[in-house]
Amino acid sequence: MKKVLFISLVLISCIILIQARPCNGAENPDFVFVRAVTDQTGPVFITRGDKKYPLLEKIETPDTKTIEITRLLDTGISKTSLKIGQYAKNFMHYRIAGGGSGGTAEIYLEPLYIYAKKGGNRPQQGFYLRENGREIDKTFTYYIEMPPDPVQFETIFAHENGHLIDYYLGDVKFKKQPARFVHTAPAVTDYATAYIEGWGIHFETMMADLTPSARARSLYTFDGAKDNAYFLYSQDLMNLAHKSKRYSWVKANLFAFQRFYKPCPGETAETSIKNFVYNWMNSDFDSGAIKNAQQLMSSEGVAASFFYRLVNDPAIQKRYRAKEFYAPFLKEGAGPADPSELFTPLENAYLKIFYAKNALSDNYSKNKIESAGPLLLDFAAQYMKSFPEDSTDVLIHFYMTTYFTTVLKDAATLYRDLDTGAHFTLCDPELSKTRIQEALKKIQNVFKESGATKEISTQYLGEPLWIQNDKFDIGEKDSPMTLSLNLNSAEKFELVTIPGMRGELADKFLALREKSVFFKSIDEIGETKVFVPAMIDELKRMQAVYENRK
Repeated sequence: MKKVLFISLVLISCIILIQARPCNGAENPDFVFVRAVTDQTGPVFITRGDKKYPLLEKIETPDTKTIEITRLLDTGISKTSLKIGQYAKNFMHYRIAGGGSGGTAEIYLEPLYIYAKKGGNRPQQGFYLRENGREIDKTFTYYIEMPPDPVQFETIFAHENGHLIDYYLGDVKFKKQPARFVHTAPAVTDYATAYIEGWGIHFETMMADLTPSARARSLYTFDGAKDNAYFLYSQDLMNLAHKSKRYSWVKANLFAFQRFYKPCPGETAETSIKNFVYNWMNSDFDSGAIKNAQQLMSSEGVAASFFYRLVNDPAIQKRYRAKEFYAPFLKEGAGPADPSELFTPLENAYLKIFYAKNALSDNYSKNKIESAGPLLLDFAAQYMKSFPEDSTDVLIHFYMTTYFTTVLKDAATLYRDLDTGAHFTLCDPELSKTRIQEALKKIQNVFKESGATKEISTQYLGEPLWIQNDKFDIGEKDSPMTLSLNLNSAEKFELVTIPGMRGELADKFLALREKSVFFKSIDEIGETKVFVPAMIDELKRMQAVYENRK
């Protein structure tokens, strides 16, 4: 009887937890579990205009997995993610209600709807909610699709909720660009993808740091793999390797290094789709060769490293602002008290990031910028402007994460020399000593100059030079997807997809690009004489195709 009573009390308490919970300042945030309404044909959708919205309903009686997920939402980075998500909504409601921003304030009064869906791993907007026999219009409301398995849920919840937070903060609505294929941490993509996905990835690294679940952590660290029959847990070897890189490689900033070009095993054609995909996912790096500045700004792995370092910096965490700064992050009626009593140091770091993200979004909107600039750099600059007291710390993190490539023309050569010197430390210590001293002098000058101006130098960033290789289709049979690439950041495996551009010619181009830092135009590339006039004409044609497709 006692056992039955205990189970009943647990179920009742979990049902209460699953319903929307009040949030006042640092209290637990609102969240509601929902599921699809189904009929004999499957999930039900409601059409409105030219769009179909899923019909969802609240989960009134939780099952074992839902109960377990509810518990884990009160631990680790999942708990932090829920709280900071609520703070972001409070902040936006405050701004919109006060006339400081456009948008619909009611959106931010909604709880977080968590749609338990097999295979779910993304934020969405718009659904209908069936409640008490009525279908309530929630087409303006954000929700998040999450897998019902507790371990899978925990590993990606903070990542996807991080994307929702970006939506809350009114992240700039980027003009849709031609496809860059599937995003992945090792790849060089574009400024917007790197910034958005790097932000999401850093939450996975935080999850592995903070989770109390050995099972969830082991997916990223391999801890206890043998004892837990790890390789039997519905993961393949590629997934395991990929997740481990989102932990140890993000922490070590290994995505900052260039990749080796590797012909796909069994493929004879450099221009094959298999060769492209193989190298797109390739994570074999040259530890002595750093990416160029545009590649670093276009790497989600590098962006993840920067965000991870920022939120874990003790100085940034513990440097609280005046209590007035925090009032917008609290719900109405929650008078600002001592901020250090309301917000943990980690939450404090995130709130400052939120403020800077929102300010950056406003700046982009006001300046009517239709396509994103180097977002990671722009964010760092905005953060430094918003929080001058943190500017030195942010400057150090940015330059260290990007290896000074935006400010030193010879950054790649400098690092390669240091790497070479390290190899000869024992047999030629003077070589290593001399190179370290030269590098240290240059770095000190960078910090001296940037510290005086409190600005990040973009002297050697250059501008992207995009083309659309419409001769290379990476899509499905009925869904063509041609390849867009930035000639200033493209890797060898991308370049060889251009008709007439084979391996040796691509190598010559890359050597010239490294020497000149970046090309300002295709005409400037033509002046190098590395390509015949017919190929320069073809590159110009592809540039025009790209511009017309934007």
